[in-house]
Amino acid sequence: QGGQINLSKNDIENLFHVEKNRIRWADKLQELAYITPEDMAITGIKYRNEKITIKAISLIDENVKEFSIVENLIKTIQNNEVLSKDFISIKFKSAERKITRGQEILLFIIEAELLPKG
Repeated sequence: QGGQINLSKNDIENLFHVEKNRIRWADKLQELAYITPEDMAITGIKYRNEKITIKAISLIDENVKEFSIVENLIKTIQNNEVLSKDFISIKFKSAERKITRGQEILLFIIEAELLPKG
């Protein structure tokens, strides 16, 4: 009535708490797509137990060590303010080298642990 909304102090504090602890995943996913190298693809993202698991696949250049591919992506994420500000750590979990249609590829998983919210 008359365009007014009755909000209690508790309502305002709850809204502040929700906004303060909210992670804007759309921004993070868009940034991840932007920083992903041309010869790499993100094949899966899963959220579970306050951790984000990122699965990816990358072509392997014969002049580059396979772990440096993973390490470069982790460092790029850690150095990106949009992506890293909500994470405690970003770690390598596993990798598997395969040959598909004569091309060497690396399938790998990294895990990012979220900062505790309070």
